[in-house]
Amino acid sequence: MKGVSRIVAAMRNGAKVENLKNFKKDLLNYRQGFSYMGGTGTFEVSKLHTFSIDLVINKNTPTIDWSDIEDENWSFELNGGTRLEYTGVDCLTEGEMTVDFEKETVITITFQAEDRSIR
Repeated sequence: MKGVSRIVAAMRNGAKVENLKNFKKDLLNYRQGFSYMGGTGTFEVSKLHTFSIDLVINKNTPTIDWSDIEDENWSFELNGGTRLEYTGVDCLTEGEMTVDFEKETVITITFQAEDRSIR
């Protein structure tokens, strides 16, 4: 994903998603550290593919019930032709809302997916 500078398109179950401001691929943990009486160690953990989007809210933004998003497919086409594809997507949180001093209201939505691929 070297040289990626922007998202060209975002799709939810094949339909284009509008009014997105930011996309964030969240941390992917492979191992968890722990301490015990004799020292420290690690153990493998299940991979949790999470991502978040910042959605701009304005009078043209459709109302979405984020709690209904379950087992969906989301994809993000990046400039240069790379595509991030997430399957088995569930919405985790409808997060913080940010209102700036000019004209934008943005909310952050966080998701978890069963699998992620880069094509």
